[in-house]
Amino acid sequence: MVSSPDTTSCPDGFSGLAGASLAGLGSFGVLTAMVDQRHLDFASGVASGGYPGLGPSGALAWSAALLILSALVFWRKGCERWLVLAAGLPCVLLVMQLTGPSEHGWRGLTFGAIGLASIAASRLASQPKVRRVMVAVLISALLPLGLRSLRQVGPEHEATVSFWQAEREVLLAQRGWDLEGEEVRVFERRLNEPVPTGWFVSPNVFSTVVLGATLVCMGLALERRAWWLAVLGASWLLVLAGSKGAFGALGVGLVVLLWQRSGRVMPNWWPFTLALGVLSLVVVRSLLPEGWLTEESLRVRGGYLRGVWHVLQAHPFGVGADGFQDAFLQVRRPVDAEEVRSAHALFADWLVILGIGALPWLLAFARTTLSMNRGACAPAEGATAGLSAALAAALALQVELSSVAGVEALWRVAGVLGAGGLAWCIARGKASVGRGVLAAAVAILVHAQLDITGVTPNALAWCALLFSMAVPSAVAGHRWSALVPASFALVCALAAWQATDSARNLAMIDQALAEQRVPDFVPDITTWPYDPEPLRAAVRLGIASAETLGSSREDLQLKANLASDPRVLHDQLLVLNPYGRTLLERAAASRAQAGDIEGARSLWLRRLEVDDAIRDPARKLSAQARAAIEDQLSEQP
Repeated sequence: MVSSPDTTSCPDGFSGLAGASLAGLGSFGVLTAMVDQRHLDFASGVASGGYPGLGPSGALAWSAALLILSALVFWRKGCERWLVLAAGLPCVLLVMQLTGPSEHGWRGLTFGAIGLASIAASRLASQPKVRRVMVAVLISALLPLGLRSLRQVGPEHEATVSFWQAEREVLLAQRGWDLEGEEVRVFERRLNEPVPTGWFVSPNVFSTVVLGATLVCMGLALERRAWWLAVLGASWLLVLAGSKGAFGALGVGLVVLLWQRSGRVMPNWWPFTLALGVLSLVVVRSLLPEGWLTEESLRVRGGYLRGVWHVLQAHPFGVGADGFQDAFLQVRRPVDAEEVRSAHALFADWLVILGIGALPWLLAFARTTLSMNRGACAPAEGATAGLSAALAAALALQVELSSVAGVEALWRVAGVLGAGGLAWCIARGKASVGRGVLAAAVAILVHAQLDITGVTPNALAWCALLFSMAVPSAVAGHRWSALVPASFALVCALAAWQATDSARNLAMIDQALAEQRVPDFVPDITTWPYDPEPLRAAVRLGIASAETLGSSREDLQLKANLASDPRVLHDQLLVLNPYGRTLLERAAASRAQAGDIEGARSLWLRRLEVDDAIRDPARKLSAQARAAIEDQLSEQP
């Protein structure tokens, strides 16, 4: 049964407040980095790079807030029980994965929280005025995000490049990078590209968020010409990011938008079919010859999907939220140059994380897409619209809190006033947001099959909430469904507490190192959530034995760095990463040093084989490095 929005009932105070709060948490996410930097767990502040950030415990607290709001919505409004059950069952597996070996399982908890929050948002979106307020708060994040991007591609980029050029040799020495090494070439190539990333790790993730906001503004512009100014600004941000996948998804969104404009109704099978079609296109491209039409990005992603298939066969119950890289390295081909942490496709990432446990999510998502529609939106009342404007302004205010003087202060003023004004205009406007929201939801779904948006918590939350606005559900279910998000919120809170304790242990060891003294204790491995990092720090300091570490790839690498004869450890590492370029060089050098000429020769030959398969010039051996390897081979019988 496809539910339809409730266009007759007036929103109560709870619905308006809950809707604005959920959307506010979503917008807060895209204006705040969520990273694996442990110092943010006990000392809130800025992430590396100088912008607001949350560590694992902060992200878990944010997830708990989403879940508490969702539980309240389910309790007051009810929800489809089967949908809540389908979203909640995989969460049990996510909690179990926190016992290891996944070291950043907190990301999995955020994914589960976002799924339940999107169901609550869909329930609230059945009320047209609440839906409009939620869209207003979500889209208002576009303005501070855009201002941040202008700073990134302008003064910040120039200052960063100048600093790198002035301190290049010192910085390379600190990182242990060779002057002509692959790491330097790849890093400098990206450094010299002035692309916006916002508060995300990639311009492609940034593009997904801007893509959704652009299409909503386009939908408004078709009815009110004044909105074309916002469309031009958002489109310019897309051009700056330069994501080819985003441009393709934008084209899909425009088709959906114009299809609705012509008075026709989009078939309900379109969205999910388009998403599967994108994955099929990636697979087909991977089967075509290399260099075909000079298109490489889809071919590379085809290699990731191939890896997903092999990983799923080896790990039918998934590898956890951060386990794809280690599992992929064991099955990748020499031509797969990048050591990626994601399959770069939403559905594939779910299968990697949960294995067959992802089936409830996939089935629920497929069923939900059948309910997508433009819905109804009515102008919000003055007080509710004022709430959305105030909330949007407050969210923009928390950005760049250290910028309080001169030109930087003007940036903040523009962001605060602009975000509040944008939210007010959307909330009070008479132009329908339904067409734009539906087009944005379809485009986001398409682009999520081409990049890492699905495993980037802050971007995923915003996209999921906007997607929910295109799936308004007036179906009331049992209020006891609230127990599912409430229980999961408790788990997130406990995990946040444990993550903070682990981060404090790591901080005390770092402080002892800075003061050149022996720490007062040797930490144990935190078993839930699994976190060996404090013990690794103690091993590096020499106050704990390397034998106490596990057998993960990172643990073995640390043991190899400390061992006098690391050949056995290198053999174990090569099983986990057969085509690791740096690993092959280190293993070959250690064998040559120990007199194992045949072993060294075999590894040098494999290193050249890998280099021949790589097409990216920045990742290939330099002429000098390749000549050195060939000299090694010529000297050996």
